[in-house]
Amino acid sequence: MDCTGFAARLPNRIYLCVWPIVLGRRSNADTGWHHPFIRGDGYEACVVDLVPPDCHDRGVAMIVVWESFLKDLSSLRASPRFAADVKIIRNQLPIGIGDLKAMVAAAAAGDKTAMQNAANRYISDMVPTVTGALGDMYPPWRTE
Repeated sequence: MDCTGFAARLPNRIYLCVWPIVLGRRSNADTGWHHPFIRGDGYEACVVDLVPPDCHDRGVAMIVVWESFLKDLSSLRASPRFAADVKIIRNQLPIGIGDLKAMVAAAAAGDKTAMQNAANRYISDMVPTVTGALGDMYPPWRTE
């Protein structure tokens, strides 16, 4: 699939192009939680083991992907079927991005407590609100 053209295949583009990047995967062959912080390197570095350089790098990568996704999403008219979910994502994702920016700044400063607090805010702002909306649009993303 061409990951440069957004077109009308929103769920497929995110699943095949965006989500593996957010998760730090090379492909979608991996299975497991579909949210980048629930399981994986980002969660470990930012919430459990508290490794600021790793958390910083993961956060920077996630910000780029989420901002690009939000920009792409803003350029589309939501179908009536997904209008409520798109509205949730458009409203809530900027809050999650703000949490990531605070996390990255704390990681850059070496402040593990602030980094962990921002990561936990990101999780609570994204799960289940954004992840649920994404799951409504593309059932394999459902987290329940």
